[in-house]
Amino acid sequence: MSRFPLSRRAVAQLGLGLFGASLPAPAFNMSPQASTLAEDAIAQSGILETPLGRLIGATDERDGVRVTSYKGIPYAQPPVGLRRWKPAEPATAWNCTRDATSFPPQAVQVTEPDAMFYSLPQTVQSEDCLYLNVWTPAGEGVRQQSLPVMVWIHGGAFMTGAGSIPVYDGAALARKGVVVVTINYRVGVLGYFAHPELIAEARGGVCANFGTTDQIEALRWVRNNIAAFGGDPGNVTIFGQSAGAMSVSMLMASPLARGLFHRAIGQSGGFFFPMRTLGRSSWGGPPAEELGAEFGKRLGALTLSDLRDLPAQVLADAAPRNGDLLNQLGALMVVDGLVFERPVHETFRLGKQHPVPVLVGFNSDEASGIADYGAIPVLSDPVAYEADIRARYGALADDFLAHYPSRDPQTAAMNAFRDGGFGWPVLQWATEAARRNRETFLYFFSHTPPGAEVDRAIFGSANRRRIGAFHAAEIAYVFNNVDTQLLSVWGDGKPHANRPAAPPRDDDRELAGAMSDYWVSFAKTGTPRGKNLPAWHPFDPTNGHYMHFGAGPVPAQHLMPGMGELHNDIFRARAAAGNFWYLGNVGAMGATVTG
Repeated sequence: MSRFPLSRRAVAQLGLGLFGASLPAPAFNMSPQASTLAEDAIAQSGILETPLGRLIGATDERDGVRVTSYKGIPYAQPPVGLRRWKPAEPATAWNCTRDATSFPPQAVQVTEPDAMFYSLPQTVQSEDCLYLNVWTPAGEGVRQQSLPVMVWIHGGAFMTGAGSIPVYDGAALARKGVVVVTINYRVGVLGYFAHPELIAEARGGVCANFGTTDQIEALRWVRNNIAAFGGDPGNVTIFGQSAGAMSVSMLMASPLARGLFHRAIGQSGGFFFPMRTLGRSSWGGPPAEELGAEFGKRLGALTLSDLRDLPAQVLADAAPRNGDLLNQLGALMVVDGLVFERPVHETFRLGKQHPVPVLVGFNSDEASGIADYGAIPVLSDPVAYEADIRARYGALADDFLAHYPSRDPQTAAMNAFRDGGFGWPVLQWATEAARRNRETFLYFFSHTPPGAEVDRAIFGSANRRRIGAFHAAEIAYVFNNVDTQLLSVWGDGKPHANRPAAPPRDDDRELAGAMSDYWVSFAKTGTPRGKNLPAWHPFDPTNGHYMHFGAGPVPAQHLMPGMGELHNDIFRARAAAGNFWYLGNVGAMGATVTG
């Protein structure tokens, strides 16, 4: 039987009666005239034959373009039972007509408190979460076309998120002539975990980085199936934001993803941080699998079997509560020899990443919202701030204070977190790609979305700060979905997921049209361009070209001079000291620099 049976409404529309949850593929046995009428009904209702089985989708027409969406398509076996902490395995075919008109469950994940900046209404969660969603233009003859494919990898700190968040709706991009795919993948401790028994069980196979194997299996599904949706498996762009952008950089470094995509877009992220290793100590800590065993002991689960017996939600909620294990269990990407042969940053430094064109960038106010999670230090006294920086950064303190001066400690801390966690990795990514003579395009987003002009309290502080171009603010513009903002920010400076977002202005719609045109053009040709839009010049470390998305797209050069060099120095100093760190360079997620 179909996991998502054919809806009664869809059956009624097809004139097939109100009984039966699904139909076998050869369901029609009728006269030629009746057959023609049925085929017309099928076309209107979005029924599609794919290599794995028949799907029924939902078709919508706007601006004279029909787009059909197919949601909840399985791309891998459910990772449940003994498949918990196993690499993704391909989905099997089905014999029935599968209802693909509603989103699947999202991955089991930690629940965000309502007070947090990025909290959204909770949907159904399940370990059985490895599904994807497709939006394709449904115009005449589209099935015979080979349209560029854009595969979106959601963010959420590798702890939360889903491909079904409303702002990721792919219809607007699809109307511009691409096939859009959004995916779910395992997150948190269920997606990134290592354990001694997993190594033994794998017998030389994949035993870690399970969330990344999900992403790779989704790309294999695209290669094998997307032609049925009018997509070109030889022209696939992967794009993502935050943890999704980090995932894009990780896929560029993974040998298992070779040949599965042809262009890469990273928005506000890149995984250029230290990685732990299986089987040996690294960065002053034990092997990654020992951290997993210790996590189990804290839950009273002494064996892998015990851990698999625990409810998934118990595991998801337990990892963040172990504060000293947050960086290990919230982002435990490890060098395992198969998914990753070496740390991602080292792969890029050696020029061994997959040689594809790259478009990357970050936002001016990345720390807005993230401050809610306690990652930004609350320092209001300039003297105390400077003393902390000098103790933390030693010989690099003068350079650090030149970029993030003590006269406004809160702004300095927010900008340092922005640059250490997002700006520096993006510049590293662009620089290494350009050095290998790959087409590289850099952007900086500073446009303030509607409702984000207000000040809001900074977590743990009496201070307030303008929200501005917050982390994830650009997503609605990239997807041309400014009527569906990622979150709603009202005058009290708090997010309200159940209220409508502030209405977009004319400049929001214009910017969204421009950015989505650039993104689609890059997916089509490897060069971002658009009718009546400014030329976006390729970046290299010498010319420093980038596109500034403020009131509109404006070409510029040399973004934040010296910032990349400072954070390179910080990385090298921490590496020499063996100090593991992740994301920002200050606050709870930073680490002291010595020497």
